[in-house]
Amino acid sequence: MAVSPFVFRMDRNVHFQLNYEVAEVVWVPLEFLLDNANRDTMRWQRNRITLNMPCYLYGKYRIWGLSLAMLDELMDLVEGSRERRRSWRRR
Repeated sequence: MAVSPFVFRMDRNVHFQLNYEVAEVVWVPLEFLLDNANRDTMRWQRNRITLNMPCYLYGKYRIWGLSLAMLDELMDLVEGSRERRRSWRRR
């Protein structure tokens, strides 16, 4: 599987036309993602395996897994890799 995230800046509000591939658009402020206090963990279970996984809780949304991994890499580019920010990577 190949996923190619795109990052862009917008100077005005736009309306997105949703389709069968996109059910919803959620805007998360960069400052929220950069604040380590907003990180949390969640329990993920599948069959007999239970893991504690890192995540963000943003309103009713839980950001985790591949989305979190891509955001962590983006945050490293924005401010540099910081040991203080818990990463999805195991060190």
